[in-house]
Amino acid sequence: MAEDLVLDTAIRDWVLIPLSVVMVLIGILRYFVSKLMRSSPTPDAKMVKEGQVVIRARNLKSGANFIPTKSFRARRFYFSNEVCFPVTFLALVSLSFLFGKVCNFRGSNFNSEL
Repeated sequence: MAEDLVLDTAIRDWVLIPLSVVMVLIGILRYFVSKLMRSSPTPDAKMVKEGQVVIRARNLKSGANFIPTKSFRARRFYFSNEVCFPVTFLALVSLSFLFGKVCNFRGSNFNSEL
């Protein structure tokens, strides 16, 4: 004969419910603390933009055989022009390497012999 185990309502109300609430709150607190501790630094917008321009120029070079010569020259001029992005040394070297030509940097002007 097994007797049924009955939970007293006072135990349920004063022990189990507060314990469950505390466990949920601890889980939420742990989530936000871990989110604060793992915050990654935001990338510099200038570096991201230059990286995307270099990637687009690389894609242009790889697909140069599939577009007309005039279109390729126009796009190449856009990527090597100062209007596209402020030229840094890294971007100069990358574009020079991608197009296989010599790029000259004179003062603040970016002249390309492409």
